[in-house]
This record gives sequence, C-alpha cells and structure tokens, in this order.
Amino acid sequence: LYAKSVNVKLTVVDSVQEACKIQKYFPESDFLMRLHVENDKALYKLNDKFGANKKEAGEIMDFCIKNNLNLKGISIHIGSG
Repeated sequence: LYAKSVNVKLTVVDSVQEACKIQKYFPESDFLMRLHVENDKALYKLNDKFGANKKEAGEIMDFCIKNNLNLKGISIHIGSG
C-alpha cells in the first residue's frame, strides 16, 4: 500500500504469495521475479534467503499469466564478497 501511495511502480517478488499481494493491492504495477542462484564462492550467501527456485518460478509465471499481471523480467542476487 505504501508503494502505491508514493507511486513506486516497480518491485520484486520471489513467491506466489507476494504476487497475490500485488494483484490485490496494486495490480497495475510492474514487477520482477527474483530467481534463486547458486554461488559457492560468495562470502555472504543470500541465495538461501532470497529467490524463487525453478518450481516456484514456474508457479509465479503461471499465476501472472492467469491473472494478467505485469511481470517485466527477472532479478538475481549472487551474494557478496
């Protein structure tokens, strides 16, 4: 709701539940799907915390297609260090 009130039109999701919130509260916004990636060399591994795996990514895409949501692309975070 805050994003809508300040006209932030691009966000990132990594679950169907987050896409559902967009559908309910701000369906006209655009968003990216954050994907889970492996990076064993990162000092700070964020891939355990963020990102959709292959199965979840398919579910997010299916949900977006069925509900005519504005999925614009993908996002990744490979870790830090």
